[in-house]
Amino acid sequence: TIARGYTPRNGGNKGWGKGKGWDGSGPAPIQPVQPPTGAEYEAAAQALRATPSMQKAESMGLQLSDEAIKALLTIPAEAAAELLEDVTTKHTTLRDPSNYVCATIARGYTPRNGGNKGWGKGKGWDGSGPAPIQPVQPPTGAEYEAAAQALRATPSMQKAESMGLQLSDEAIKALLTIPAEAAAELLEDVTTKHTTLRDPSNYVCATIARGYT
Repeated sequence: TIARGYTPRNGGNKGWGKGKGWDGSGPAPIQPVQPPTGAEYEAAAQALRATPSMQKAESMGLQLSDEAIKALLTIPAEAAAELLEDVTTKHTTLRDPSNYVCATIARGYTPRNGGNKGWGKGKGWDGSGPAPIQPVQPPTGAEYEAAAQALRATPSMQKAESMGLQLSDEAIKALLTIPAEAAAELLEDVTTKHTTLRDPSNYVCATIARGYT
Protein backbone atom coordinates (compact mmCIF):
# COMPACT_ATOMS: atom_id res chain seq x y z
CA THR A 1 0.00 0.00 0.00
CA ILE A 2 2.80 2.45 0.88
CA ALA A 3 4.89 1.73 -2.22
CA ARG A 4 1.96 2.37 -4.51
CA GLY A 5 0.90 5.42 -2.62
CA TYR A 6 -1.23 5.11 0.52
CA THR A 7 -4.29 7.38 0.42
CA PRO A 8 -5.31 8.37 3.97
CA ARG A 9 -8.90 9.38 4.67
CA ASN A 10 -7.74 12.43 6.58
CA GLY A 11 -4.89 13.41 4.33
CA GLY A 12 -2.39 13.22 7.20
CA ASN A 13 1.01 14.42 6.14
CA LYS A 14 3.02 14.74 9.33
CA GLY A 15 6.23 12.80 9.84
CA TRP A 16 7.43 10.89 12.87
CA GLY A 17 8.34 12.58 16.14
CA LYS A 18 5.50 14.42 17.88
CA GLY A 19 3.56 14.45 14.63
CA LYS A 20 6.21 16.42 12.71
CA GLY A 21 9.38 15.52 10.80
CA TRP A 22 11.52 12.47 11.58
CA ASP A 23 13.30 14.45 14.28
CA GLY A 24 10.19 16.31 15.51
CA SER A 25 11.47 19.65 14.22
CA GLY A 26 8.84 20.30 11.56
CA PRO A 27 6.51 18.80 8.93
CA ALA A 28 7.87 16.10 6.66
CA PRO A 29 8.78 17.37 3.16
CA ILE A 30 6.42 16.36 0.37
CA GLN A 31 7.73 13.96 -2.23
CA PRO A 32 6.44 14.90 -5.71
CA VAL A 33 4.62 12.27 -7.76
CA GLN A 34 4.39 11.82 -11.51
CA PRO A 35 2.16 14.50 -13.05
CA PRO A 36 -1.01 13.40 -14.83
CA THR A 37 -1.07 13.19 -18.63
CA GLY A 38 -3.51 13.75 -21.46
CA ALA A 39 -7.06 14.68 -20.54
CA GLU A 40 -6.30 14.13 -16.86
CA TYR A 41 -3.53 16.71 -17.05
CA GLU A 42 -5.78 19.23 -18.75
CA ALA A 43 -8.47 18.79 -16.09
CA ALA A 44 -5.93 19.11 -13.26
CA ALA A 45 -4.29 22.17 -14.83
CA GLN A 46 -7.71 23.77 -15.25
CA ALA A 47 -8.51 23.06 -11.58
CA LEU A 48 -5.20 24.66 -10.60
CA ARG A 49 -5.82 27.78 -12.68
CA ALA A 50 -9.26 28.14 -11.07
CA THR A 51 -7.88 28.24 -7.53
CA PRO A 52 -7.90 31.56 -5.62
CA SER A 53 -4.12 31.28 -5.20
CA MET A 54 -3.43 31.04 -8.93
CA GLN A 55 -5.99 33.73 -9.80
CA LYS A 56 -4.38 36.04 -7.25
CA ALA A 57 -0.95 35.32 -8.72
CA GLU A 58 -2.13 36.04 -12.27
CA SER A 59 -3.91 39.23 -11.17
CA MET A 60 -0.53 40.47 -9.96
CA GLY A 61 1.08 39.73 -13.31
CA LEU A 62 2.69 36.44 -12.34
CA GLN A 63 2.69 34.07 -15.32
CA LEU A 64 4.11 30.61 -14.61
CA SER A 65 5.62 28.38 -17.28
CA ASP A 66 4.14 25.06 -18.34
CA GLU A 67 6.97 23.35 -16.45
CA ALA A 68 6.02 25.18 -13.24
CA ILE A 69 2.34 24.26 -13.71
CA LYS A 70 3.29 20.64 -14.23
CA ALA A 71 5.51 20.72 -11.12
CA LEU A 72 2.67 22.14 -9.00
CA LEU A 73 0.49 19.23 -10.12
CA THR A 74 2.96 16.75 -8.61
CA ILE A 75 2.25 17.88 -5.04
CA PRO A 76 -1.00 18.05 -3.04
CA ALA A 77 -3.34 20.94 -3.87
CA GLU A 78 -3.13 22.55 -0.43
CA ALA A 79 0.67 22.51 -0.55
CA ALA A 80 0.63 23.95 -4.09
CA ALA A 81 -1.71 26.73 -2.97
CA GLU A 82 0.60 27.57 -0.07
CA LEU A 83 3.65 27.60 -2.34
CA LEU A 84 1.80 29.84 -4.80
CA GLU A 85 1.02 32.27 -1.98
CA ASP A 86 4.71 32.38 -1.07
CA VAL A 87 5.77 32.97 -4.67
CA THR A 88 3.13 35.65 -5.19
CA THR A 89 4.27 37.48 -2.07
CA LYS A 90 7.90 37.66 -3.19
CA HIS A 91 7.68 37.33 -6.96
CA THR A 92 9.04 40.86 -7.48
CA THR A 93 12.28 39.78 -5.81
CA LEU A 94 12.56 36.48 -7.69
CA ARG A 95 14.58 36.48 -10.90
CA ASP A 96 12.59 33.54 -12.28
CA PRO A 97 9.42 32.60 -10.33
CA SER A 98 8.77 29.56 -12.53
CA ASN A 99 12.26 28.19 -11.95
CA TYR A 100 11.84 28.86 -8.21
CA VAL A 101 8.64 26.79 -8.16
CA CYS A 102 10.25 23.89 -10.03
CA ALA A 103 13.39 23.92 -7.90
CA THR A 104 11.47 24.16 -4.62
CA ILE A 105 9.27 21.18 -5.48
CA ALA A 106 12.16 19.10 -6.80
CA ARG A 107 14.11 19.75 -3.61
CA GLY A 108 11.20 18.69 -1.42
CA TYR A 109 8.70 21.37 -0.45
CA THR A 110 7.79 21.45 3.24
CA PRO A 111 4.35 23.02 3.73
CA ARG A 112 3.62 24.95 6.90
CA ASN A 113 0.21 23.36 7.28
CA GLY A 114 1.01 19.87 6.01
CA GLY A 115 -1.81 20.06 3.42
CA ASN A 116 -2.17 16.82 1.52
CA LYS A 117 -5.28 17.08 -0.63
CA GLY A 118 -5.04 16.43 -4.33
CA TRP A 119 -6.54 18.37 -7.24
CA GLY A 120 -10.25 18.43 -8.00
CA LYS A 121 -12.43 19.92 -5.26
CA GLY A 122 -9.62 19.34 -2.78
CA LYS A 123 -9.47 15.59 -3.43
CA GLY A 124 -7.84 13.32 -5.99
CA TRP A 125 -6.91 14.33 -9.55
CA ASP A 126 -10.47 13.61 -10.70
CA GLY A 127 -12.15 14.92 -7.54
CA SER A 128 -13.16 11.43 -6.43
CA GLY A 129 -10.88 10.99 -3.43
CA PRO A 130 -7.69 12.15 -1.65
CA ALA A 131 -4.42 12.11 -3.54
CA PRO A 132 -2.35 9.01 -2.68
CA ILE A 133 0.74 9.51 -0.55
CA GLN A 134 4.02 8.57 -2.16
CA PRO A 135 6.37 6.73 0.22
CA VAL A 136 9.83 8.12 0.88
CA GLN A 137 13.05 6.36 1.76
CA PRO A 138 12.94 5.08 5.36
CA PRO A 139 15.48 6.50 7.82
CA THR A 140 18.57 4.51 8.70
CA GLY A 141 20.79 3.95 11.71
CA ALA A 142 20.04 5.90 14.86
CA GLU A 143 17.39 7.93 13.01
CA TYR A 144 15.56 4.70 12.14
CA GLU A 145 15.69 3.50 15.75
CA ALA A 146 14.26 6.81 16.99
CA ALA A 147 11.51 6.80 14.37
CA ALA A 148 10.61 3.16 15.08
CA GLN A 149 10.48 3.91 18.79
CA ALA A 150 8.17 6.88 18.10
CA LEU A 151 5.95 4.62 16.01
CA ARG A 152 5.75 1.96 18.72
CA ALA A 153 4.76 4.62 21.25
CA THR A 154 1.74 5.77 19.24
CA PRO A 155 -1.76 4.88 20.52
CA SER A 156 -2.47 3.08 17.23
CA MET A 157 0.52 0.75 17.56
CA GLN A 158 -0.06 0.17 21.27
CA LYS A 159 -3.67 -0.73 20.55
CA ALA A 160 -2.56 -3.12 17.81
CA GLU A 161 -0.03 -4.82 20.08
CA SER A 162 -2.55 -5.07 22.92
CA MET A 163 -4.70 -7.12 20.55
CA GLY A 164 -1.84 -9.48 19.76
CA LEU A 165 -0.86 -7.91 16.45
CA GLN A 166 2.90 -8.14 15.94
CA LEU A 167 4.21 -6.52 12.78
CA SER A 168 7.42 -7.56 11.04
CA ASP A 169 10.45 -5.29 10.70
CA GLU A 170 9.56 -4.89 7.02
CA ALA A 171 6.09 -3.63 7.94
CA ILE A 172 7.54 -1.21 10.50
CA LYS A 173 9.98 0.10 7.92
CA ALA A 174 7.16 0.50 5.39
CA LEU A 175 5.06 2.47 7.88
CA LEU A 176 8.01 4.82 8.40
CA THR A 177 7.98 5.74 4.72
CA ILE A 178 4.61 7.50 4.97
CA PRO A 179 3.42 10.38 7.19
CA ALA A 180 2.64 9.50 10.80
CA GLU A 181 -1.05 10.38 10.56
CA ALA A 182 -1.49 8.14 7.51
CA ALA A 183 0.40 5.30 9.22
CA ALA A 184 -1.84 5.64 12.29
CA GLU A 185 -4.92 5.42 10.09
CA LEU A 186 -3.60 2.34 8.30
CA LEU A 187 -2.76 0.73 11.64
CA GLU A 188 -6.32 1.32 12.80
CA ASP A 189 -7.61 -0.41 9.67
CA VAL A 190 -5.29 -3.37 10.11
CA THR A 191 -6.13 -3.69 13.81
CA THR A 192 -9.84 -3.72 13.04
CA LYS A 193 -9.59 -6.58 10.56
CA HIS A 194 -6.39 -8.36 11.56
CA THR A 195 -8.26 -11.53 12.55
CA THR A 196 -9.39 -11.88 8.93
CA LEU A 197 -5.97 -11.18 7.44
CA ARG A 198 -3.70 -14.12 6.71
CA ASP A 199 -0.59 -11.96 7.07
CA PRO A 200 -1.14 -8.46 8.55
CA SER A 201 2.51 -7.49 7.99
CA ASN A 202 2.36 -8.41 4.32
CA TYR A 203 -0.93 -6.55 4.05
CA VAL A 204 0.71 -3.38 5.41
CA CYS A 205 3.67 -3.65 3.03
CA ALA A 206 1.48 -4.42 0.03
CA THR A 207 -1.00 -1.66 0.84
CA ILE A 208 1.72 0.98 1.07
CA ALA A 209 3.43 -0.27 -2.07
CA ARG A 210 0.19 -0.51 -4.03
CA GLY A 211 -1.36 2.71 -2.78
CA TYR A 212 -4.03 2.24 -0.16
CA THR A 213 -7.29 4.12 -0.71
